[in-house]
Amino acid sequence: MLPLQRLAWPDLAKGMAMILVVTGHVLGGLMAGHFVSATPLGRWAYDWIYLFHVPTLFFVSGWLVEFRTTMKGPAPMKTFLTTLLYPYFLWGIILWALNIAGSSTGIANVPADPWGPLRMLYAASAGPWFLLVLFLLHGLNHSLQAVSRRPVWLMVICSVAFVDYACCSFVGFDSTRCRFELNAVFYALGVWLAANGRLVDWQVSNKVAMLAGIALLALIGWVCWWRADLPPWSKLPLGVAGIAGILGLSFGLAALPGTKWLGWLGMQSLAIYVVHGFAPPVTRWLLTRQLGVTNVWVLLLTGVAAGLLSAASVAWVVNRWQLGWVFSFGRRQNHGSQKFKL
Repeated sequence: MLPLQRLAWPDLAKGMAMILVVTGHVLGGLMAGHFVSATPLGRWAYDWIYLFHVPTLFFVSGWLVEFRTTMKGPAPMKTFLTTLLYPYFLWGIILWALNIAGSSTGIANVPADPWGPLRMLYAASAGPWFLLVLFLLHGLNHSLQAVSRRPVWLMVICSVAFVDYACCSFVGFDSTRCRFELNAVFYALGVWLAANGRLVDWQVSNKVAMLAGIALLALIGWVCWWRADLPPWSKLPLGVAGIAGILGLSFGLAALPGTKWLGWLGMQSLAIYVVHGFAPPVTRWLLTRQLGVTNVWVLLLTGVAAGLLSAASVAWVVNRWQLGWVFSFGRRQNHGSQKFKL
């Protein structure tokens, strides 16, 4: 048996999703700070991105954790405590402190919440919310380990949670409950597919995969353009279609040379997620307030580039100097994106 070979598509999917996460945050920051007017085109791009970029991350996370369970057995909960809950609180406090400092300079769009660190105990939006919600989903999945047909039951529970989200529109979007119920079904879908051996050795023409992915993402964009006020129920089929679109692009790009940089970004998804918010506001402030730059595309592209490059630089330094404590306790082993090759 040959050594383990890392699967390409999960890293590529995470890399594309992280670029969209940074783009969405930069675009949202420009509109919230009134540096860019909330034009129909800008609002459309924002809504389109948010339909599937984070659902893709939850889907890949569910797939990877189940794939690792199949290969190595279930990971203990302490693993998720050190790799998810720890950076959630650490970087939540760091982000809060920087927001406090930036509020007096005009760099931050909104005033800092003085009770932010305490709110992190019960409100995921007070910190890097994705990490807390993913921790809760891993905990739910882990609690069902002794249940027969666990992936099916997980899918049922998460589907009921989505129904509750879609019915209870009065619940604030920033609540932990809302974010959990909206994204749980995408995580469960990844777990179910991995448990059934899907997407491991999937053979498909790279051209067909890429064309299908582009077509699906374009279809979602068309739906968003013609129906701006999408009902909550639509986020499930559109989210699944978006995930399928990203997967199509991932399988297509995996067969092409010159895409390792995108896979590397995917491998640094945690670093990009928690660090990317620092540089864009500073870059925006320098361009608009000091240099008088107001071009929308310049502000958007420089903000995205600053977010990605700053986070990638931090990730490189952490890996180069073995500063793993910045993101997790102990050594983080990424078994989930590997496979056996006979």
